[in-house]
Amino acid sequence: MYIDILDAGHGDSLLITCGETIILVDSGPQSFKVRKKLLQRIKSLLNGRAIDIAIVTHNDDDHIGGYNYLIDDGVIIRKFIFNSLDLIKKLFNKNKESKKISFKQDIDLQKTISDLGLNVQTLQYDDAPLTVNGITITALTPNKVILERLHKKAELHRLKNKISGSKTIEKSIHECLNDLKNIKDVFIEDNSITNKSSISFVLHFEKANVLFLGDSHPSDVISALKSKGFSNISFDAIKLAHHASEKNTSSELLELVGNTEYIICADKSHHGHPNNKTISRIIHFNHNAKFHMSSENEKLRTMFTECTMQGYRISVTYPVNGVNRVVL
Repeated sequence: MYIDILDAGHGDSLLITCGETIILVDSGPQSFKVRKKLLQRIKSLLNGRAIDIAIVTHNDDDHIGGYNYLIDDGVIIRKFIFNSLDLIKKLFNKNKESKKISFKQDIDLQKTISDLGLNVQTLQYDDAPLTVNGITITALTPNKVILERLHKKAELHRLKNKISGSKTIEKSIHECLNDLKNIKDVFIEDNSITNKSSISFVLHFEKANVLFLGDSHPSDVISALKSKGFSNISFDAIKLAHHASEKNTSSELLELVGNTEYIICADKSHHGHPNNKTISRIIHFNHNAKFHMSSENEKLRTMFTECTMQGYRISVTYPVNGVNRVVL
């Protein structure tokens, strides 16, 4: 298995190759500047091949925004895994009025999928693992309770009024590590329902196990890992949730997953992601942590340099021409 971590700016896009099977997890944002280069990279990596499975973790722009453009650009996608509002509506037997919702990119992508007659299915906690060509995809989140909350949120037209992130001053790596050493680190979990509705999953192929967390909430992931018997599994890598936000990676989750390698899709251009608190929690737990980044810039290098200056023997890989390949 190899994972191509694609530079999608502040967004997520990962192209996974397992033998002859290709899986795309998210498509980055619709921003022209970002998507133009991202689509070129995806097409170059595909080299004329089709994407066998495209997973839309959730309907925030930085994860869903590029899909329609990818299809318009001629990329063949054989199957979608997508908890679209139209499909989850059917889980709760709602009437047709619930189509009057404001999640435009969700609706647009579902329309494209329907118009082209593409194969699409939902995936949530209660579903049996998806198996194809020796690959097993086991959903951890969301569950039906979370999806119903998302459905109700859509009907109330609240997404467009989503509260923006806090503008609090970010603590330095040194300050965050001192809080951890003195047991003063306070974890406050993300409260976004769209993030909570992310498809997070374990991907197993041959001997490799990788966690892909979308923007999911750590308490939900912890509960699912334990209940599905993954608490004693060795993971080769974890794609951290929500661009390594301070509210989506807890010390409890890190300890449950154990020593692994950390994939981060972020460029520190929005809300300070990856956040110094998350990076500090990781290196406090795993002193020799290995990070795989989707982007490279001075802010990121400065953050990791501060980690080494604090005495931690971490290693970091960055993309070359917008692609950072991890081989497992």
